[in-house]
Amino acid sequence: DVKRVTRGLNWPRWHVTFSFPSGKTVTNGGKGQYWNSIISGQWRKYDDLFQIPRGCTKVSVSFSNPSKIDALVFEPPTVEPVKTPYVNQNPDFAYGRCCHAGYSLGWFGTTVRMKRTAEGKQYMHVADWTSMDGFLVEPNHRYEVDIALMPWVKVGSVNNVTFSDAAGKKVPKSDGTLIAKAKTLGGKDVFIAPANAERMSILLRGTDYKYIRVKDLGEAKK
Repeated sequence: DVKRVTRGLNWPRWHVTFSFPSGKTVTNGGKGQYWNSIISGQWRKYDDLFQIPRGCTKVSVSFSNPSKIDALVFEPPTVEPVKTPYVNQNPDFAYGRCCHAGYSLGWFGTTVRMKRTAEGKQYMHVADWTSMDGFLVEPNHRYEVDIALMPWVKVGSVNNVTFSDAAGKKVPKSDGTLIAKAKTLGGKDVFIAPANAERMSILLRGTDYKYIRVKDLGEAKK
């Protein structure tokens, strides 16, 4: 399946569209190329996670199937809120190997794979790199980034934290670095969102991740 996708085959997909009072719509905003591909010839449950953008008044889910041979059959999707103490999507990779939500900007199935240990513990394998989907932040708030690695990891990772504004442009001089060490099986640090920040993202380097959790610690002292 992965080989066929990387050769450019246009798979059936689902799409999430956000609508705004101005009439503007955004579909699959900020997601990677293959994150929403349906690549199974059998019944399979797919989960997706997304954050509703500020100002959005309507969310809709649609499906597309470019194939003239194979039919796309699906049950009506359900949408429900997710309660979590973290601001990033899918921090513990808890939705199985078919859910790349939160980490869709790597190559699906080639540089990023959701895996499971023999004991049933979920983890994320990054062969090269992936960039986390940007998640909403509040300006001048402190954000704790906690990264844990799997126990067999021998090489850690250097991860780059960035902030972007409402237009999606990178905020100048707002970068930060978090080193997840193999010796301590992870790393933790706090970053402050600049005054015009809308979203935060982290560029993750290749290793095996146990979890990636980002928590809002509240407004920074002035």
